[in-house]
Amino acid sequence: MTQKKKKHPSGPVYNGAGDPGNGIAGLRGPKQTEEQLKLLLKVVESAANSLLITDADGVIQWVNPAFCEITGYTTGEVVGRKPSILKSGKQDAAFYRSLWETIRSGKVWHGEIVNRRKDDTLYIEEMTITPVRDDAGQISHYIAVKQDITERKRIEKIKNEFISIVSHELRTPLTSIRGSLGLMTGGVAGELPPQAKRLAEIALRNSERLIRLVNDMLDVEKINAGKMSFSMHPHEIAPLVEHALEVNRSYGEQHGVEFVIEDRLGGKASVQVDSDRFEQVITNLLSNAAKFSPPQGKVTVSLGRLNGYVRVSIADRGQGIPEEFHGKIFDAFVQVDSSDTRGKGGSGLGLAISRTIVERLGGEISFESIPGEGSTFHVDLPEWRKSSLAGQVEKDFGKPRILICEDDRSVAAVINTMLKKGGFDTDISYNASQAKQLLAEQRYDALVLDLVMPYQDGISLVREIREDHQFHYLPVIVVSAKAEEGRDILGGSVLGVVDWIEKPIDFSRLIDSVKLATYGSVAGKVRILHVEDDMGIIDLTTDMLKDIAIVSVATTVREGFKRLEKGTFDLVILDLVLADGSGLELLPLLRAGSGKRVPVVIFTGYEIAEENMKDVAAVFYKGHTSAQDLVAAIRSLIKIESASGGEK
Repeated sequence: MTQKKKKHPSGPVYNGAGDPGNGIAGLRGPKQTEEQLKLLLKVVESAANSLLITDADGVIQWVNPAFCEITGYTTGEVVGRKPSILKSGKQDAAFYRSLWETIRSGKVWHGEIVNRRKDDTLYIEEMTITPVRDDAGQISHYIAVKQDITERKRIEKIKNEFISIVSHELRTPLTSIRGSLGLMTGGVAGELPPQAKRLAEIALRNSERLIRLVNDMLDVEKINAGKMSFSMHPHEIAPLVEHALEVNRSYGEQHGVEFVIEDRLGGKASVQVDSDRFEQVITNLLSNAAKFSPPQGKVTVSLGRLNGYVRVSIADRGQGIPEEFHGKIFDAFVQVDSSDTRGKGGSGLGLAISRTIVERLGGEISFESIPGEGSTFHVDLPEWRKSSLAGQVEKDFGKPRILICEDDRSVAAVINTMLKKGGFDTDISYNASQAKQLLAEQRYDALVLDLVMPYQDGISLVREIREDHQFHYLPVIVVSAKAEEGRDILGGSVLGVVDWIEKPIDFSRLIDSVKLATYGSVAGKVRILHVEDDMGIIDLTTDMLKDIAIVSVATTVREGFKRLEKGTFDLVILDLVLADGSGLELLPLLRAGSGKRVPVVIFTGYEIAEENMKDVAAVFYKGHTSAQDLVAAIRSLIKIESASGGEK
């Protein structure tokens, strides 16, 4: 006979026999000693975060004191009820539906939620809900860990309002002040007396210094919030550098310093950058070089190439950087603290901002310095070549092209080498911004992706590109030190991930996974081309075939031709009527040569002439045939083809 459960005086639920082996809230686990159980109870009851345990139906079984303190409810008022008593009405039904779909599927849910206390006041929580499975593998409980972030959100709001004030209410008058002072010192209002002109020039220099400080502060805030935007386009490097020098030449003259350019490129060289952000970096480096150069000094800006990169070097002949500052020179608010440099001005943010911008541009920034002789800062950016992008498709259409997205350059280089040896063409991006730019310019057959990257992580990158139908089924292979964690949180099927590979990398597995993604020839999977412009039908058939096939999608006849020219397929599904023609136009290409005859399945809403049926394996009509029946027929065809060795 099942005994009725009773509450332990300190809060958790035990079985009727009092056996502590089931632990908190009836969660089963290894048998614990009484001392271990007491320690565990003390830990969870002393936790500053709110803890909540429910059964599989969402009925509250236990809460800790922090939950009661935050919500205003007592333990007796909430145990046996559902967490919906905290609902504020600030989240819609879709929010809760998504939450429950996530945890009922066995995945962890994490997010923010606005709840309502017993006294009717609202508060904001950051919450993680974890499903707990019993010995049979069934979800038996949910554990929620909740943190009240109301105060943090209030402070963030105040900070954002302050930043808004700085941005709009401070920069506007500063711009007017600088402009007016510039006109005065330039003689527009008439010739000023020498002393008045000197004072106006001092005021002008300090207004410019203040504007630079305000801009630096705003840039740091954008960086921290991940909101620094970039518009990446190919540019010839020399004109960009020359323009930056012209813009900053007067600043150099203020410090009695001459800017000189040395072009060692031996011809034109281009880089893919945001021109404004690139100029910001060069301006920061030029201003530093000018400030720390001796009077009548010279700052040399040289252009050259280094191992596939274009290098911009800015060298001064100042006192150099003391060795003790070498390791932190790119940190925010760091300045060389010595008597002859503290008066140079600046926020200590310029180099930190420059490093962030250069890394977002896919490059590296470094320096060399000898005390007493000067410093040289190097900006290295990947050289952009037109032939490496869209023009490469026709030349190498027989090789699948893989995009590698990995921020660690040494790891990216190794993956690149291994994939090339495996018979693939590759491009490398070092962050999500570069990856999106390359995806917009070039067709790829798969994406090899790290999850942990600066500015935008791998999961959010895939979510973003999946919103574009042309990347909806782009195969993804995750290669990351957090691959298992990523799979546990989201699950491979959610994002269409072919494989999750932990670092250090098993390269034979990586090659197999990329082959699976591009050829469908590994682990028993086949490759299917679906030529169809109805995304609802594509979604359904792809999902139903995912365990046996890799499905490539073409939404136009033209796209279908490109897919067939680049790769081989085990089966093709054709719609007849597409935006640019009929799917039947692809049949001659499928029948070309003396090789394997690829089975073709027509799935259309229009009648097909009898003479066109001889080249197809099956014909199904929309409205008369369900997607389930279509998939069943495709599965049968695949088995028949496999058994017959591919001959019809």
